[in-house]
Amino acid sequence: MVEAGAGPALDRRGVIAGTLPVVATPFTEGGAAVDRKSLRRLVDYAAAAGADGLVYPGVASEFDRLSVAERSSALETVVDAAAGRLPVIAGASSDDPRAAAQLVRRGRQIGAAAAMVMAPRALRGAADRLIDFFTLIAAERAVPAVRTVKEETLPSGQRITELLALAPPTVESVIGGAGGRHLVDELLRGAGGTMPACEVCEVHAAMVAAHRGGDERRLRALFARVLPLLNMQAVFRMSLTKAALRRRGLIRCEAVRAAVPALDDRDRAELAFLLGDLSDLLIAPPACNGP
Repeated sequence: MVEAGAGPALDRRGVIAGTLPVVATPFTEGGAAVDRKSLRRLVDYAAAAGADGLVYPGVASEFDRLSVAERSSALETVVDAAAGRLPVIAGASSDDPRAAAQLVRRGRQIGAAAAMVMAPRALRGAADRLIDFFTLIAAERAVPAVRTVKEETLPSGQRITELLALAPPTVESVIGGAGGRHLVDELLRGAGGTMPACEVCEVHAAMVAAHRGGDERRLRALFARVLPLLNMQAVFRMSLTKAALRRRGLIRCEAVRAAVPALDDRDRAELAFLLGDLSDLLIAPPACNGP
């Protein structure tokens, strides 16, 4: 992740931290186009649910299934809908460092607080080439350094411990991911927060709040309640996220473009049960702000 050097800080120290959901990309029927009204509603929901910031677009946003134009305009919608209430981390991942740098620049131009860039799979294990990749991107920035790392390679807890021990002073925070399925371990090892999918943002926010307040018992109790849903999300990925968001009245269509498994009738019944079991923790869908 490369700090953009602009926009509001994510905590009082200017460090990326807390509950940072990766906003899904709602589509119209058949996945034909981005549903901007539903996208705005997701931003309003995250704000009402207690998120500390937003990430868009990420893997859970199906960023690799969006055209360049869709990616740019949808990010503009997210930043505009956030309206200064929440800082937005612009997803700028690309295997081409020049394309990634261009996406980072665009995020800064429209008011994103930071940019997130994934290490290309083709460069795994090639430390020198990874350094060159991020150096080229960072050269475009006001702050030429990686300040925050998102770590979700398993076992993520051990990797977070190692990163925090070995990171240079420029790295201020390590954030967990993987849908929040390892959040307790990650927080107790010193992670600064989490970047999960967005179908139960308020539960993730409550877990982070419990940790911040030193209430490990509540943190673990919330985790035990939400884990069955998070495990189901690990299998169905965007299909589960969008089915849950539609069932909750937050998006109008659950179409996905990603090649992920579809839910059958029994899966939908299970999803309905799991969401019902969490109903006392979930907020009502907010009215949409804007067109």
